[in-house]
Amino acid sequence: MEKITLPITKFGVEFKPFYTQRAEEAYNKELTDGLTFKESITGSIVSEGIKPDALDRANKAALKHVVASVWSADGGSQVKFDDDWILDLPRTDYLLLVEQLAKMQGKDTAAKEEGKKNGGKIGAQSSGGERPSAK
Repeated sequence: MEKITLPITKFGVEFKPFYTQRAEEAYNKELTDGLTFKESITGSIVSEGIKPDALDRANKAALKHVVASVWSADGGSQVKFDDDWILDLPRTDYLLLVEQLAKMQGKDTAAKEEGKKNGGKIGAQSSGGERPSAK
């Protein structure tokens, strides 16, 4: 699991080993909350009504599903990870959490791209070996 130390508050943050579908759904729900979709005169679909804080809400929602633990730098005691903790962070520390979230989302995207290269088979073996068929 990835561990980082926030530069200003010195909190330690440990992330779960992977980006989950639950995190993605929470992210998308907050990002698209209040959006309306319409067909333009050219036939394409356009969205309207994105709220200014949508990206911050989406990031906070996903972070709740990818942060495994938070601890204080002084004595190493566990700290409750919740909205208040996030909102009280200096912007620099918060943006570092968001950067780590983006890396996790990117790794997920990279795995999907690798799967496409392997004919859509996630985790396909490069040696050309196939799974034995069930008889």
